Amino acid sequence: MLNYKIVSARIIEISAKSRGFAQVWGQARRLWGEVALRSPKLLGTEADLAQYEMSGEIGGFSIPTKETFINLDKFMEQFGPFKDEDEINLFMKMLMAHEIGHHKMIPYDFKSSLLLQEAAAKTVGDRGKANHITNLYEDLLINLTLAKRNGLPVEALYQRITEKNEKISPLWQIYMRVYEKLLDVEILPKIEIPAEMETDADRVVQIIRESRPLNYLQKVQEFAAIFNKYMTDQDMTVPNPLDGEVKSKAPAEQPGRKASAKKAAEGLGKRQKGEPVQGQIRPIKEYQEMMAAAGIASDVKEATIMYYLDLARDLSIKFPLHPRSAGEEVIEGVDFWDPAEHDISDLDMLLSSQMGPTIPGVTTLRRTKTEGHDIKASFEAPNLVVYVDASGSRPDPNNALSYPVLGATIWLQSAINSGAKVRVVTFDSRKKFNAMPGFTRDINEAMRYILTYGPSEPQTTFPLEDLRDVYDNEGFRRDPLRTVVIYDDEVKYILTDKFNGGTGEDLLMQIQSEGRGGGDFLLGCGESEATRKLRDLGFKVHLMRNWSEIVKAAADSAEAIYDPYRHLQKLQQQEYNK
Repeated sequence: MLNYKIVSARIIEISAKSRGFAQVWGQARRLWGEVALRSPKLLGTEADLAQYEMSGEIGGFSIPTKETFINLDKFMEQFGPFKDEDEINLFMKMLMAHEIGHHKMIPYDFKSSLLLQEAAAKTVGDRGKANHITNLYEDLLINLTLAKRNGLPVEALYQRITEKNEKISPLWQIYMRVYEKLLDVEILPKIEIPAEMETDADRVVQIIRESRPLNYLQKVQEFAAIFNKYMTDQDMTVPNPLDGEVKSKAPAEQPGRKASAKKAAEGLGKRQKGEPVQGQIRPIKEYQEMMAAAGIASDVKEATIMYYLDLARDLSIKFPLHPRSAGEEVIEGVDFWDPAEHDISDLDMLLSSQMGPTIPGVTTLRRTKTEGHDIKASFEAPNLVVYVDASGSRPDPNNALSYPVLGATIWLQSAINSGAKVRVVTFDSRKKFNAMPGFTRDINEAMRYILTYGPSEPQTTFPLEDLRDVYDNEGFRRDPLRTVVIYDDEVKYILTDKFNGGTGEDLLMQIQSEGRGGGDFLLGCGESEATRKLRDLGFKVHLMRNWSEIVKAAADSAEAIYDPYRHLQKLQQQEYNK
Protein backbone atom coordinates (compact mmCIF):
# COMPACT_ATOMS: atom_id res chain seq x y z
CA MET A 1 0.00 0.00 0.00
CA LEU A 2 1.15 3.57 -0.73
CA ASN A 3 1.29 5.85 2.30
CA TYR A 4 -1.18 8.61 1.52
CA LYS A 5 0.70 11.35 3.42
CA ILE A 6 3.91 10.67 1.51
CA VAL A 7 2.07 10.40 -1.81
CA SER A 8 0.06 13.52 -1.03
CA ALA A 9 3.19 15.55 -0.38
CA ARG A 10 4.73 14.17 -3.57
CA ILE A 11 1.63 14.94 -5.65
CA ILE A 12 1.46 18.48 -4.30
CA GLU A 13 5.07 18.94 -5.33
CA ILE A 14 4.89 17.60 -8.89
CA SER A 15 1.21 17.50 -9.97
CA ALA A 16 1.06 20.89 -11.65
CA LYS A 17 3.87 19.85 -14.00
CA SER A 18 3.15 16.14 -14.06
CA ARG A 19 2.54 14.62 -17.47
CA GLY A 20 0.51 11.85 -15.84
CA PHE A 21 -1.71 14.34 -14.06
CA ALA A 22 -2.33 16.19 -17.31
CA GLN A 23 -3.17 12.90 -19.03
CA VAL A 24 -5.74 12.04 -16.36
CA TRP A 25 -7.30 15.49 -16.75
CA GLY A 26 -7.44 14.97 -20.51
CA GLN A 27 -9.13 11.59 -20.05
CA ALA A 28 -11.69 13.14 -17.70
CA ARG A 29 -12.45 15.93 -20.18
CA ARG A 30 -12.96 13.48 -23.04
CA LEU A 31 -15.60 11.63 -21.03
CA TRP A 32 -17.76 14.73 -21.56
CA GLY A 33 -16.81 15.19 -25.21
CA GLU A 34 -14.12 17.82 -24.45
CA VAL A 35 -14.84 21.05 -22.61
CA ALA A 36 -13.18 24.46 -22.58
CA LEU A 37 -11.82 24.33 -19.03
CA ARG A 38 -8.40 25.13 -17.64
CA SER A 39 -6.50 22.49 -15.66
CA PRO A 40 -7.62 22.22 -12.02
CA LYS A 41 -6.21 24.56 -9.41
CA LEU A 42 -4.35 22.38 -6.91
CA LEU A 43 -4.79 23.50 -3.33
CA GLY A 44 -2.04 22.21 -1.10
CA THR A 45 -1.35 24.99 1.40
CA GLU A 46 -3.35 26.22 4.37
CA ALA A 47 -3.52 29.67 2.78
CA ASP A 48 -5.06 28.24 -0.42
CA LEU A 49 -7.60 26.20 1.49
CA ALA A 50 -8.58 29.15 3.66
CA GLN A 51 -8.88 31.49 0.68
CA TYR A 52 -11.33 29.22 -1.10
CA GLU A 53 -12.87 27.79 2.09
CA MET A 54 -12.17 24.22 0.99
CA SER A 55 -10.61 22.63 4.07
CA GLY A 56 -13.38 20.04 4.22
CA GLU A 57 -14.04 19.38 0.53
CA ILE A 58 -12.06 17.14 -1.78
CA GLY A 59 -13.05 18.99 -4.95
CA GLY A 60 -14.77 22.23 -5.83
CA PHE A 61 -15.87 24.27 -8.82
CA SER A 62 -16.61 27.86 -9.74
CA ILE A 63 -19.21 28.17 -12.47
CA PRO A 64 -18.77 31.88 -13.35
CA THR A 65 -14.99 31.62 -13.76
CA LYS A 66 -15.00 28.06 -15.14
CA GLU A 67 -12.45 26.94 -12.57
CA THR A 68 -11.98 23.57 -10.90
CA PHE A 69 -10.26 23.01 -7.56
CA ILE A 70 -8.79 19.90 -5.95
CA ASN A 71 -7.81 19.61 -2.30
CA LEU A 72 -4.97 17.10 -2.69
CA ASP A 73 -4.48 16.44 1.02
CA LYS A 74 -8.18 15.69 1.47
CA PHE A 75 -8.20 13.54 -1.66
CA MET A 76 -5.49 11.29 -0.26
CA GLU A 77 -7.04 11.26 3.20
CA GLN A 78 -10.52 10.26 2.03
CA PHE A 79 -9.65 7.79 -0.72
CA GLY A 80 -6.19 6.51 0.25
CA PRO A 81 -4.23 4.45 0.89
CA PHE A 82 -3.96 3.23 -2.70
CA LYS A 83 -2.38 0.00 -3.87
CA ASP A 84 -0.72 1.59 -6.91
CA GLU A 85 -0.65 4.67 -9.14
CA ASP A 86 -3.27 3.20 -11.48
CA GLU A 87 -5.75 3.24 -8.62
CA ILE A 88 -4.79 6.82 -7.75
CA ASN A 89 -5.34 7.82 -11.38
CA LEU A 90 -8.74 6.10 -11.50
CA PHE A 91 -10.00 7.90 -8.40
CA MET A 92 -8.54 11.19 -9.61
CA LYS A 93 -10.18 10.74 -13.02
CA MET A 94 -13.56 10.09 -11.40
CA LEU A 95 -13.16 13.17 -9.19
CA MET A 96 -12.14 15.33 -12.13
CA ALA A 97 -14.93 13.97 -14.33
CA HIS A 98 -17.40 14.70 -11.55
CA GLU A 99 -16.25 18.33 -11.28
CA ILE A 100 -16.37 18.75 -15.05
CA GLY A 101 -19.95 17.48 -14.90
CA HIS A 102 -20.95 20.57 -12.94
CA HIS A 103 -19.68 22.73 -15.82
CA LYS A 104 -20.99 20.51 -18.59
CA MET A 105 -24.26 19.15 -17.22
CA ILE A 106 -25.62 20.76 -14.05
CA PRO A 107 -25.78 23.53 -13.03
CA TYR A 108 -23.96 24.26 -16.32
CA ASP A 109 -24.00 28.05 -15.99
CA PHE A 110 -24.14 30.59 -13.20
CA LYS A 111 -27.76 31.61 -13.71
CA SER A 112 -28.86 27.99 -13.46
CA SER A 113 -26.78 27.57 -10.32
CA LEU A 114 -28.46 30.51 -8.59
CA LEU A 115 -31.92 29.49 -9.78
CA LEU A 116 -31.52 25.91 -8.52
CA GLN A 117 -30.46 27.20 -5.11
CA GLU A 118 -33.30 29.71 -5.09
CA ALA A 119 -35.85 27.02 -5.97
CA ALA A 120 -34.61 24.77 -3.16
CA ALA A 121 -34.57 27.71 -0.72
CA LYS A 122 -38.27 28.35 -1.37
CA THR A 123 -38.97 24.77 -0.27
CA VAL A 124 -36.49 24.52 2.60
CA GLY A 125 -36.71 28.06 3.94
CA ASP A 126 -32.99 28.15 4.79
CA ARG A 127 -30.47 29.16 2.13
CA GLY A 128 -27.57 27.34 3.76
CA LYS A 129 -29.47 24.06 3.81
CA ALA A 130 -30.85 24.72 0.34
CA ASN A 131 -27.37 25.16 -1.14
CA HIS A 132 -26.15 21.93 0.49
CA ILE A 133 -29.18 19.95 -0.71
CA THR A 134 -28.93 21.42 -4.22
CA ASN A 135 -25.34 20.21 -4.44
CA LEU A 136 -26.42 16.68 -3.47
CA TYR A 137 -29.10 16.74 -6.18
CA GLU A 138 -26.57 17.87 -8.81
CA ASP A 139 -24.05 15.23 -7.70
CA LEU A 140 -26.57 12.42 -8.12
CA LEU A 141 -27.39 13.43 -11.68
CA ILE A 142 -23.73 13.76 -12.66
CA ASN A 143 -22.63 10.51 -11.06
CA LEU A 144 -25.51 8.55 -12.55
CA THR A 145 -24.44 9.80 -16.00
CA LEU A 146 -20.79 8.88 -15.40
CA ALA A 147 -21.76 5.40 -14.21
CA LYS A 148 -24.36 4.57 -16.87
CA ARG A 149 -22.81 6.28 -19.90
CA ASN A 150 -19.09 5.92 -19.16
CA GLY A 151 -19.04 2.84 -16.94
CA LEU A 152 -17.09 4.53 -14.13
CA PRO A 153 -17.35 2.86 -10.71
CA VAL A 154 -18.34 6.12 -8.97
CA GLU A 155 -19.77 4.13 -6.06
CA ALA A 156 -16.14 3.42 -5.05
CA LEU A 157 -15.76 7.10 -4.10
CA TYR A 158 -18.67 6.87 -1.68
CA GLN A 159 -17.74 3.44 -0.39
CA ARG A 160 -14.41 4.77 0.84
CA ILE A 161 -15.95 7.93 2.28
CA THR A 162 -18.58 5.83 4.08
CA GLU A 163 -15.94 3.45 5.47
CA LYS A 164 -14.15 6.37 7.10
CA ASN A 165 -17.26 8.01 8.55
CA GLU A 166 -17.24 7.54 12.31
CA LYS A 167 -21.01 7.87 12.35
CA ILE A 168 -23.53 7.52 9.55
CA SER A 169 -26.11 10.28 9.83
CA PRO A 170 -29.70 9.84 8.56
CA LEU A 171 -28.91 12.30 5.75
CA TRP A 172 -25.90 10.30 4.57
CA GLN A 173 -27.86 7.08 5.02
CA ILE A 174 -30.69 8.07 2.67
CA TYR A 175 -28.21 9.65 0.25
CA MET A 176 -26.23 6.41 -0.03
CA ARG A 177 -29.41 4.34 -0.18
CA VAL A 178 -30.44 6.32 -3.26
CA TYR A 179 -27.05 5.57 -4.86
CA GLU A 180 -27.45 1.88 -4.07
CA LYS A 181 -30.83 1.78 -5.78
CA LEU A 182 -29.73 3.84 -8.81
CA LEU A 183 -26.51 1.92 -9.45
CA ASP A 184 -27.49 -1.49 -8.05
CA VAL A 185 -24.46 -1.56 -5.72
CA GLU A 186 -23.71 -1.87 -2.01
CA ILE A 187 -22.26 1.12 -0.18
CA LEU A 188 -23.77 1.13 3.31
CA PRO A 189 -22.81 -1.41 5.97
CA LYS A 190 -25.47 -3.97 6.88
CA ILE A 191 -27.85 -1.74 8.82
CA GLU A 192 -31.62 -1.68 9.05
CA ILE A 193 -33.23 1.02 6.91
CA PRO A 194 -36.40 2.53 8.43
CA ALA A 195 -39.50 1.92 6.30
CA GLU A 196 -40.19 5.63 5.81
CA MET A 197 -36.61 6.23 4.64
CA GLU A 198 -36.87 3.33 2.21
CA THR A 199 -40.04 4.83 0.75
CA ASP A 200 -38.40 8.27 0.52
CA ALA A 201 -35.36 6.77 -1.17
CA ASP A 202 -37.59 5.16 -3.80
CA ARG A 203 -39.25 8.51 -4.42
CA VAL A 204 -35.87 10.24 -4.81
CA VAL A 205 -34.76 7.59 -7.31
CA GLN A 206 -37.86 8.39 -9.34
CA ILE A 207 -37.14 12.14 -9.11
CA ILE A 208 -33.58 11.66 -10.36
CA ARG A 209 -34.68 9.43 -13.23
CA GLU A 210 -37.35 11.96 -14.26
CA SER A 211 -34.99 14.94 -14.08
CA ARG A 212 -34.30 16.79 -17.31
CA PRO A 213 -32.84 20.26 -17.96
CA LEU A 214 -36.32 21.68 -18.58
CA ASN A 215 -37.65 20.48 -15.21
CA TYR A 216 -34.58 20.82 -12.96
CA LEU A 217 -36.16 23.68 -10.98
CA GLN A 218 -39.27 21.63 -10.25
CA LYS A 219 -37.38 18.43 -9.45
CA VAL A 220 -34.87 20.07 -7.13
CA GLN A 221 -37.81 21.36 -5.08
CA GLU A 222 -39.27 17.85 -4.86
CA PHE A 223 -35.82 16.53 -3.93
CA ALA A 224 -35.32 19.26 -1.29
CA ALA A 225 -38.70 18.57 0.33
CA ILE A 226 -37.61 14.97 1.05
CA PHE A 227 -33.98 15.58 2.01
CA ASN A 228 -34.89 18.45 4.31
CA LYS A 229 -36.63 15.91 6.58
CA TYR A 230 -33.28 14.23 7.26
CA MET A 231 -31.01 17.26 7.38
CA THR A 232 -29.96 18.53 10.79
CA ASP A 233 -27.90 21.48 11.97
CA GLN A 234 -25.06 19.02 12.56
CA ASP A 235 -25.11 18.09 8.87
CA MET A 236 -24.55 21.76 8.04
CA THR A 237 -21.24 21.75 9.90
CA VAL A 238 -19.94 18.84 7.79
CA PRO A 239 -18.97 19.87 4.23
CA ASN A 240 -20.21 17.81 1.33
CA PRO A 241 -16.91 15.94 0.85
CA LEU A 242 -17.02 15.38 -2.88
CA ASP A 243 -17.45 19.01 -3.87
CA GLY A 244 -19.00 22.37 -3.24
CA GLU A 245 -19.39 25.51 -5.30
CA VAL A 246 -16.43 27.74 -4.51
CA LYS A 247 -17.88 31.22 -4.15
CA SER A 248 -17.85 32.46 -0.57
CA LYS A 249 -14.63 34.43 -0.42
CA ALA A 250 -13.56 34.51 -4.04
CA PRO A 251 -16.34 36.65 -5.60
CA ALA A 252 -16.62 38.98 -2.61
CA GLU A 253 -12.94 39.70 -2.12
CA GLN A 254 -11.32 39.25 -5.53
CA PRO A 255 -12.37 41.92 -8.08
CA GLY A 256 -11.70 39.76 -11.14
CA ARG A 257 -13.79 36.85 -9.87
CA LYS A 258 -16.53 39.19 -8.69
CA ALA A 259 -16.70 40.86 -12.10
CA SER A 260 -17.01 37.43 -13.75
CA ALA A 261 -19.83 36.47 -11.39
CA LYS A 262 -21.66 39.76 -12.00
CA LYS A 263 -21.43 39.31 -15.76
CA ALA A 264 -22.64 35.71 -15.52
CA ALA A 265 -25.66 36.79 -13.44
CA GLU A 266 -26.92 39.34 -15.98
CA GLY A 267 -30.59 38.91 -16.79
CA LEU A 268 -31.71 37.60 -13.40
CA GLY A 269 -33.69 40.79 -12.78
CA LYS A 270 -36.37 38.88 -14.69
CA ARG A 271 -37.56 35.33 -14.20
CA GLN A 272 -35.85 32.79 -16.44
CA LYS A 273 -36.87 29.76 -18.46
CA GLY A 274 -38.19 27.05 -16.16
CA GLU A 275 -39.44 29.49 -13.53
CA PRO A 276 -43.12 30.35 -13.06
CA VAL A 277 -44.24 33.23 -15.30
CA GLN A 278 -41.10 33.46 -17.43
CA GLY A 279 -40.04 37.04 -18.19
CA GLN A 280 -41.84 38.57 -15.23
CA ILE A 281 -39.77 41.05 -13.22
CA ARG A 282 -38.25 39.41 -10.14
CA PRO A 283 -39.18 41.06 -6.81
CA ILE A 284 -36.31 43.24 -5.62
CA LYS A 285 -36.05 41.51 -2.22
CA GLU A 286 -35.63 38.10 -3.85
CA TYR A 287 -32.96 39.47 -6.18
CA GLN A 288 -31.09 41.12 -3.30
CA GLU A 289 -31.08 37.86 -1.33
CA MET A 290 -29.86 35.87 -4.36
CA MET A 291 -26.94 38.21 -5.01
CA ALA A 292 -25.96 38.31 -1.34
CA ALA A 293 -26.19 34.53 -0.93
CA ALA A 294 -24.01 34.05 -4.03
CA GLY A 295 -21.39 36.43 -2.65
CA ILE A 296 -21.72 38.70 -5.69
CA ALA A 297 -23.04 41.76 -3.85
CA SER A 298 -21.17 42.93 -0.78
CA ASP A 299 -24.25 44.63 0.65
CA VAL A 300 -27.89 45.42 -0.08
CA LYS A 301 -27.05 48.72 -1.77
CA GLU A 302 -24.76 47.03 -4.28
CA ALA A 303 -27.41 44.39 -5.00
CA THR A 304 -30.03 47.12 -5.51
CA ILE A 305 -27.83 48.97 -7.99
CA MET A 306 -27.25 45.70 -9.87
CA TYR A 307 -31.03 45.13 -9.97
CA TYR A 308 -31.88 48.41 -11.71
CA LEU A 309 -28.91 48.21 -14.07
CA ASP A 310 -29.95 44.67 -14.99
CA LEU A 311 -33.53 45.68 -15.80
CA ALA A 312 -32.36 48.74 -17.75
CA ARG A 313 -29.57 47.01 -19.69
CA ASP A 314 -31.54 45.84 -22.74
CA LEU A 315 -33.50 49.10 -22.92
CA SER A 316 -30.50 51.42 -22.85
CA ILE A 317 -28.30 52.59 -25.70
CA LYS A 318 -25.22 50.39 -25.87
CA PHE A 319 -23.26 51.60 -28.90
CA PRO A 320 -24.77 54.51 -30.85
CA LEU A 321 -24.99 54.00 -34.61
CA HIS A 322 -22.60 56.40 -36.35
CA PRO A 323 -22.27 55.60 -40.07
CA ARG A 324 -19.30 57.15 -41.83
CA SER A 325 -19.63 58.12 -45.48
CA ALA A 326 -17.36 61.14 -45.96
CA GLY A 327 -16.61 61.93 -49.61
CA GLU A 328 -19.06 59.38 -51.00
CA GLU A 329 -22.28 60.06 -52.87
CA VAL A 330 -25.17 58.84 -50.78
CA ILE A 331 -28.89 58.61 -51.63
CA GLU A 332 -30.75 61.55 -50.11
CA GLY A 333 -34.29 61.14 -51.44
CA VAL A 334 -36.60 60.77 -54.47
CA ASP A 335 -37.54 63.31 -57.17
CA PHE A 336 -39.22 63.31 -60.58
CA TRP A 337 -37.16 62.46 -63.67
CA ASP A 338 -37.62 64.61 -66.77
CA PRO A 339 -35.98 63.51 -70.07
CA ALA A 340 -35.42 67.14 -70.99
CA GLU A 341 -33.46 67.89 -67.82
CA HIS A 342 -31.86 64.68 -66.60
CA ASP A 343 -29.54 62.06 -67.98
CA ILE A 344 -31.01 58.66 -68.82
CA SER A 345 -28.65 57.03 -66.30
CA ASP A 346 -30.49 58.85 -63.48
CA LEU A 347 -33.81 57.17 -64.34
CA ASP A 348 -34.92 54.57 -61.80
CA MET A 349 -37.25 52.34 -63.85
CA LEU A 350 -37.97 49.91 -61.00
CA LEU A 351 -39.11 52.73 -58.75
CA SER A 352 -41.02 54.44 -61.61
CA SER A 353 -42.94 51.27 -62.49
CA GLN A 354 -44.45 51.25 -59.01
CA MET A 355 -46.24 54.53 -59.88
CA GLY A 356 -48.41 52.80 -62.50
CA PRO A 357 -48.22 53.41 -66.28
CA THR A 358 -44.80 54.84 -67.13
CA ILE A 359 -45.19 58.35 -68.60
CA PRO A 360 -41.85 60.12 -69.16
CA GLY A 361 -41.66 63.34 -67.25
CA VAL A 362 -44.90 62.58 -65.38
CA THR A 363 -44.56 59.30 -63.49
CA THR A 364 -40.82 58.72 -63.96
CA LEU A 365 -38.64 59.00 -60.84
CA ARG A 366 -34.98 59.35 -59.96
CA ARG A 367 -32.92 58.97 -56.80
CA THR A 368 -31.37 62.21 -55.61
CA LYS A 369 -27.90 62.07 -54.19
CA THR A 370 -25.56 64.27 -52.22
CA GLU A 371 -21.97 64.05 -51.11
CA GLY A 372 -21.80 62.20 -47.83
CA HIS A 373 -20.33 63.58 -44.64
CA ASP A 374 -19.01 62.15 -41.39
CA ILE A 375 -22.18 61.94 -39.29
CA LYS A 376 -20.21 60.97 -36.18
CA ALA A 377 -18.12 64.11 -36.36
CA SER A 378 -21.26 66.25 -36.48
CA PHE A 379 -22.92 64.58 -33.47
CA GLU A 380 -21.97 65.47 -29.90
CA ALA A 381 -23.66 63.53 -27.09
CA PRO A 382 -24.92 66.07 -24.55
CA ASN A 383 -24.13 65.66 -20.88
CA LEU A 384 -27.15 64.69 -18.81
CA VAL A 385 -28.69 65.92 -15.57
CA VAL A 386 -31.62 63.86 -14.27
CA TYR A 387 -34.06 65.14 -11.66
CA VAL A 388 -36.08 62.34 -10.05
CA ASP A 389 -39.02 62.74 -7.70
CA ALA A 390 -38.11 61.18 -4.33
CA SER A 391 -41.26 62.21 -2.47
CA GLY A 392 -43.53 59.93 -0.48
CA SER A 393 -45.83 59.44 -3.47
CA ARG A 394 -43.47 56.83 -4.90
CA PRO A 395 -42.12 53.67 -3.21
CA ASP A 396 -38.70 53.40 -1.63
CA PRO A 397 -36.61 52.13 -4.58
CA ASN A 398 -34.46 50.08 -2.18
CA ASN A 399 -37.42 47.99 -1.02
CA ALA A 400 -39.68 47.79 -4.08
CA LEU A 401 -39.34 48.32 -7.81
CA SER A 402 -39.54 52.05 -8.54
CA TYR A 403 -40.38 52.77 -12.17
CA PRO A 404 -39.18 56.39 -11.94
CA VAL A 405 -35.77 55.10 -10.83
CA LEU A 406 -35.79 52.47 -13.60
CA GLY A 407 -36.63 55.14 -16.17
CA ALA A 408 -33.83 57.35 -14.86
CA THR A 409 -31.42 54.39 -14.99
CA ILE A 410 -32.21 53.88 -18.69
CA TRP A 411 -31.35 57.52 -19.36
CA LEU A 412 -28.14 57.33 -17.30
CA GLN A 413 -26.88 54.13 -18.94
CA SER A 414 -27.66 55.48 -22.41
CA ALA A 415 -25.79 58.74 -21.79
CA ILE A 416 -22.71 57.06 -20.30
CA ASN A 417 -22.61 54.42 -23.04
CA SER A 418 -22.67 57.26 -25.58
CA GLY A 419 -19.65 58.92 -23.98
CA ALA A 420 -21.49 61.63 -22.05
CA LYS A 421 -21.20 62.53 -18.38
CA VAL A 422 -24.18 62.45 -16.02
CA ARG A 423 -25.41 64.13 -12.86
CA VAL A 424 -28.28 63.04 -10.61
CA VAL A 425 -30.58 65.03 -8.34
CA THR A 426 -33.32 63.41 -6.25
CA PHE A 427 -35.78 65.87 -4.75
CA ASP A 428 -38.50 66.02 -2.15
CA SER A 429 -38.71 69.80 -2.12
CA ARG A 430 -36.74 72.97 -2.82
CA LYS A 431 -35.44 72.68 0.74
CA LYS A 432 -34.64 68.99 0.63
CA PHE A 433 -32.85 67.47 -2.35
CA ASN A 434 -29.76 65.34 -2.84
CA ALA A 435 -27.52 66.45 -5.69
CA MET A 436 -24.28 65.12 -7.04
CA PRO A 437 -21.60 67.83 -6.72
CA GLY A 438 -20.51 67.37 -10.33
CA PHE A 439 -20.76 65.10 -13.35
CA THR A 440 -19.46 61.54 -13.66
CA ARG A 441 -19.09 58.67 -16.11
CA ASP A 442 -19.26 56.15 -13.25
CA ILE A 443 -22.71 54.55 -13.40
CA ASN A 444 -22.38 53.13 -9.89
CA GLU A 445 -21.71 56.57 -8.43
CA ALA A 446 -24.78 57.96 -10.20
CA MET A 447 -26.91 55.05 -9.00
CA ARG A 448 -25.96 55.59 -5.37
CA TYR A 449 -27.46 59.07 -5.60
CA ILE A 450 -30.55 58.02 -7.48
CA LEU A 451 -31.48 55.48 -4.78
CA THR A 452 -31.66 58.22 -2.13
CA TYR A 453 -35.02 58.17 -0.38
CA GLY A 454 -36.43 59.71 2.80
CA PRO A 455 -39.36 62.02 2.13
CA SER A 456 -40.29 64.51 4.83
CA GLU A 457 -42.07 67.43 3.17
CA PRO A 458 -45.88 67.41 2.87
CA GLN A 459 -45.78 68.98 -0.60
CA THR A 460 -43.33 68.25 -3.40
CA THR A 461 -41.56 71.23 -4.95
CA PHE A 462 -38.83 71.35 -7.59
CA PRO A 463 -35.26 72.55 -6.76
CA LEU A 464 -35.17 75.49 -9.17
CA GLU A 465 -32.05 76.82 -7.42
CA ASP A 466 -30.09 73.71 -8.37
CA LEU A 467 -31.25 73.90 -11.98
CA ARG A 468 -30.07 77.51 -12.20
CA ASP A 469 -26.73 76.62 -10.61
CA VAL A 470 -26.13 73.86 -13.18
CA TYR A 471 -26.65 76.22 -16.12
CA ASP A 472 -24.66 79.05 -14.48
CA ASN A 473 -21.68 76.88 -13.52
CA GLU A 474 -18.74 77.93 -15.68
CA GLY A 475 -17.26 74.44 -15.46
CA PHE A 476 -20.38 72.94 -17.06
CA ARG A 477 -21.06 75.58 -19.72
CA ARG A 478 -18.53 74.30 -22.27
CA ASP A 479 -20.64 71.25 -23.23
CA PRO A 480 -24.24 70.77 -24.37
CA LEU A 481 -26.56 69.68 -21.58
CA ARG A 482 -29.78 67.67 -21.62
CA THR A 483 -32.15 68.05 -18.66
CA VAL A 484 -34.58 65.25 -17.78
CA VAL A 485 -37.28 65.61 -15.12
CA ILE A 486 -39.16 62.53 -13.89
CA TYR A 487 -42.16 63.36 -11.75
CA ASP A 488 -45.37 61.54 -10.90
CA ASP A 489 -47.88 64.38 -11.29
CA GLU A 490 -48.75 67.77 -12.77
CA VAL A 491 -45.86 70.26 -12.90
CA LYS A 492 -47.77 73.52 -12.86
CA TYR A 493 -45.98 74.55 -9.68
CA ILE A 494 -42.60 74.43 -11.46
CA LEU A 495 -43.83 77.11 -13.81
CA THR A 496 -45.51 79.30 -11.19
CA ASP A 497 -43.04 79.07 -8.28
CA LYS A 498 -41.37 82.40 -7.52
CA PHE A 499 -37.67 82.45 -8.24
CA ASN A 500 -35.09 85.27 -8.30
CA GLY A 501 -37.74 87.94 -8.81
CA GLY A 502 -39.46 85.92 -11.51
CA THR A 503 -41.02 82.46 -11.91
CA GLY A 504 -39.91 78.98 -12.78
CA GLU A 505 -41.34 79.56 -16.25
CA ASP A 506 -39.00 82.51 -16.71
CA LEU A 507 -36.06 80.32 -15.72
CA LEU A 508 -37.03 77.56 -18.15
CA MET A 509 -37.52 80.09 -20.93
CA GLN A 510 -34.07 81.55 -20.25
CA ILE A 511 -32.48 78.09 -20.25
CA GLN A 512 -34.09 77.23 -23.57
CA SER A 513 -32.94 80.51 -25.07
CA GLU A 514 -29.33 79.46 -24.44
CA GLY A 515 -29.86 76.53 -26.84
CA ARG A 516 -27.61 74.17 -24.91
CA GLY A 517 -29.46 70.89 -25.36
CA GLY A 518 -33.10 71.13 -24.35
CA GLY A 519 -34.89 68.76 -22.04
CA ASP A 520 -37.49 66.05 -21.44
CA PHE A 521 -40.29 65.86 -18.88
CA LEU A 522 -41.56 62.35 -18.11
CA LEU A 523 -44.78 62.94 -16.19
CA GLY A 524 -47.43 60.76 -14.60
CA CYS A 525 -50.35 62.99 -15.55
CA GLY A 526 -52.66 63.91 -18.40
CA GLU A 527 -52.52 66.78 -20.86
CA SER A 528 -52.95 70.18 -19.21
CA GLU A 529 -52.21 73.85 -19.64
CA ALA A 530 -48.86 73.31 -17.90
CA THR A 531 -47.77 70.46 -20.22
CA ARG A 532 -48.78 72.51 -23.25
CA LYS A 533 -46.76 75.43 -21.92
CA LEU A 534 -43.70 73.19 -21.51
CA ARG A 535 -44.05 72.11 -25.13
CA ASP A 536 -44.40 75.74 -26.21
CA LEU A 537 -41.13 76.46 -24.42
CA GLY A 538 -39.47 73.74 -26.51
CA PHE A 539 -39.33 70.85 -24.05
CA LYS A 540 -40.28 67.28 -24.95
CA VAL A 541 -43.17 66.10 -22.75
CA HIS A 542 -43.98 62.40 -22.30
CA LEU A 543 -47.24 61.65 -20.48
CA MET A 544 -47.93 58.29 -18.84
CA ARG A 545 -51.18 56.82 -17.56
CA ASN A 546 -49.26 54.55 -15.18
CA TRP A 547 -45.65 54.32 -14.09
CA SER A 548 -44.92 51.09 -15.94
CA GLU A 549 -45.20 53.11 -19.18
CA ILE A 550 -42.12 55.07 -18.18
CA VAL A 551 -39.92 52.18 -19.32
CA LYS A 552 -40.87 52.63 -22.99
CA ALA A 553 -41.00 56.42 -22.70
CA ALA A 554 -37.50 56.55 -21.19
CA ALA A 555 -36.08 54.10 -23.74
CA ASP A 556 -37.57 56.00 -26.71
CA SER A 557 -36.66 59.48 -25.48
CA ALA A 558 -33.11 58.49 -24.49
CA GLU A 559 -32.61 56.83 -27.87
CA ALA A 560 -33.76 59.99 -29.68
CA ILE A 561 -31.03 61.98 -27.94
CA TYR A 562 -28.15 59.50 -27.65
CA ASP A 563 -28.71 57.31 -30.71
CA PRO A 564 -30.51 59.67 -33.12
CA TYR A 565 -29.57 57.89 -36.33
CA ARG A 566 -30.92 54.52 -35.14
CA HIS A 567 -33.99 56.25 -33.70
CA LEU A 568 -34.68 57.86 -37.08
CA GLN A 569 -34.35 54.50 -38.80
CA LYS A 570 -36.95 53.05 -36.43
CA LEU A 571 -39.36 55.90 -37.07
CA GLN A 572 -38.94 55.47 -40.81
CA GLN A 573 -39.56 51.73 -40.50
CA GLN A 574 -42.70 52.35 -38.44
CA GLU A 575 -43.95 54.81 -41.06
CA TYR A 576 -43.21 52.31 -43.81
CA ASN A 577 -45.08 49.56 -41.95
CA LYS A 578 -48.15 51.77 -41.75
